[in-house]
Amino acid sequence: MRWTIFLIGPMPLEGPDHFDKMIAGVVAELQTFGYRSPTEGAVSLTGGGTVRSLTLNREGDGDQITILRPHELFRPNSIRTNVFDAIDDSDLVIADLTDVRPAVIYEVAFAHALGIWTILLGSETDASQMFYLRDYRHARVDFAEQEIRSEEFRLAIGTWLHDRSKRFDAGNPYTDFYGAPIPDISAANGLAAGYYENFLRPVLASGSQVVNRTGGEEIRQAVRGVLVVKPPNLRNFFDLLENTRSALVRAFPDMTLRGERGRVYIDTVDYGPRTCAFVVDGWLVDVPRTVLTLERSPRLRRTSSQGRGAVVNQRAHEHLSAVLIERFLEVARLALDDAITRKVEERFYYGTPNDLVEFLLLRDRPLEERPSVWG
Repeated sequence: MRWTIFLIGPMPLEGPDHFDKMIAGVVAELQTFGYRSPTEGAVSLTGGGTVRSLTLNREGDGDQITILRPHELFRPNSIRTNVFDAIDDSDLVIADLTDVRPAVIYEVAFAHALGIWTILLGSETDASQMFYLRDYRHARVDFAEQEIRSEEFRLAIGTWLHDRSKRFDAGNPYTDFYGAPIPDISAANGLAAGYYENFLRPVLASGSQVVNRTGGEEIRQAVRGVLVVKPPNLRNFFDLLENTRSALVRAFPDMTLRGERGRVYIDTVDYGPRTCAFVVDGWLVDVPRTVLTLERSPRLRRTSSQGRGAVVNQRAHEHLSAVLIERFLEVARLALDDAITRKVEERFYYGTPNDLVEFLLLRDRPLEERPSVWG
């Protein structure tokens, strides 16, 4: 897995002393966790700028962390372009809070609004001046020393390495207030709420039945649960549909039914008929077409409309697509968790087509022996 770290702090007046110490400190701490010596390179940002970097690989699993060197980004008129771009492209932001400079706090707030994990460096005095940030990750370090190593800094890096994810939902005042990063709320959360109201809640309600009229007579079976196919990206919907069908037919050739209005559908009693992509032994397998409209998310459109390198833009686009897809599925799960639906944790799962096949193979096993998305 590839991860990116960006450093923010006061613009250096006489050389990038603090930034050099931060980079050396991060490299030293990562090496204590098994990462090799860094190699020099450069990274193209989504918006088209380029920044020097150091890349470290971990022994054994090839996990890769790139530290963006921020020194040359802090130029007049660059904050809204290169610096914001570098923050948005990062998985971890480490901020130097020395003297609590307003520009640094603004950039920390930007990272928090995006849900990016942050580590805040400074003295006890620096941390105590920020009411909103007192309860969040601080590592006391002394920039007057030759090295800024500290037990708190090592613990903060180790915690990130252990808990990091590509979902951009790290705890901070914004995400704790809204429950999600600000740019992702209206897009993924709104679509997930609609998906829950219009499909998940009706088909999982008490009394819902699968109706099969393909053989001439009507056969009914209680809905056992819903399995949602997790798209790898926001394109190639029909390929995903075909891949799902192929995986199901290979595993369950005599049990896979394709959803079709009036022939294979769900009678929801109180909500009217619903259809899904496939049905296997009473389990509904749905490929959520509605998630594809996330392609119009402003955050995703930024990756498509800016930048010079198509390869870099594609990588950023797929990365953020995965974040929004995960958010969509998580919000749908949370909506079910709050609903009054019969043993919902036993009746809902999402994953790749192969994940769903694995689930179905274990569908009659006890709950603790089946794959689950419930924490």
